[in-house]
Amino acid sequence: MVKTINRASTIGLYLAGFCLIAMMLIITAEVIVRQFFNFSFYVVDEYSGYLLVALVFFGVGHSFSTGSMIRVTFLRDAMSSGVRNTLSIVFSTLCLLYSVILAFQYARLIYSSYSRGIGSAFSGTPTYIPQISMTIGMIILIGVIAYCLVTNFGEPKSLDASIEERTKEY
Repeated sequence: MVKTINRASTIGLYLAGFCLIAMMLIITAEVIVRQFFNFSFYVVDEYSGYLLVALVFFGVGHSFSTGSMIRVTFLRDAMSSGVRNTLSIVFSTLCLLYSVILAFQYARLIYSSYSRGIGSAFSGTPTYIPQISMTIGMIILIGVIAYCLVTNFGEPKSLDASIEERTKEY
């Protein structure tokens, strides 16, 4: 199970990287085409927005698993380890519940967009296509948070480090 979560988190990281590179390429192409050929693709703003959302959602699971999400550590550092551990469990549980609700709502949004045939007003892109990245990213995040809750008492810890620790135990 740990390897599956780690693999999903890593795939999400690579997809986020791909989105970043694709966004950079389409924006660069738009700038060059506008500057030298007095032409525009007209959809670069829209597609770069879709790619930005995908980048964030694909990368959030890996960010949580490595402990690189934004945290207010000056308060945590002043607490005793018992209070810190309790707060980590409480906040991670709340984060897990919120993530499950969001994933469910994003799945409903995809179904609604698909069943109604909703598309972008300008490019005509079906909106359910970019919305899929939000649900996939939330599912990856749910797996990572659940793993951290079960094994690390809510503390984000690198999944790679957890795998190495588990293999040393055997």
